[in-house]
Amino acid sequence: MTACRAAGILAAISAVVLLTLPTQAQTVEPEETRVQLGLGLFPRVGWQLGYVQPGNVFIREAVLYTHITPGVLSDRRRLQATLGVGGAIRALNVARLVANITNTNNDLDLGVRVGPSLAFATEETRADKNQRFNLFIEPFLRLTTRLRNNQVLYTELGIQQPSLRIGLWVGL
Repeated sequence: MTACRAAGILAAISAVVLLTLPTQAQTVEPEETRVQLGLGLFPRVGWQLGYVQPGNVFIREAVLYTHITPGVLSDRRRLQATLGVGGAIRALNVARLVANITNTNNDLDLGVRVGPSLAFATEETRADKNQRFNLFIEPFLRLTTRLRNNQVLYTELGIQQPSLRIGLWVGL
């Protein structure tokens, strides 16, 4: 499945969910704005820094993530920086709102980010320099768990490298 097809399916699901939500769903208090701090673990090593604004049904976010390809894994080292802007549907929260359940310690987010990506490598060829800038679209799946100190632990799986990311949402 291509990223564009996945984004189209996600948009269609979003429209259906919005049209079928009961009116009582609007009475739940949204969460506070948070900073996302995380590590990328696989297949390369990296980090994430972002801004997340969780709501009842949607999350708006802007995330900067990078990864490094060490010289051990390749014939040359490479650094890639990516800025993704997008959002997610809070799938379990939607189900809770429809069923009128109040337990909100865990959630499953289905989202999409788009944005620019820059890559820099040692010993760059002219072709590498011409392909330094890319635009990307990344569907992702994220599991969040609220901790006792009101921070949120997240695990995220996406197609932009590093694909497996873990970290914390810290309140502002």
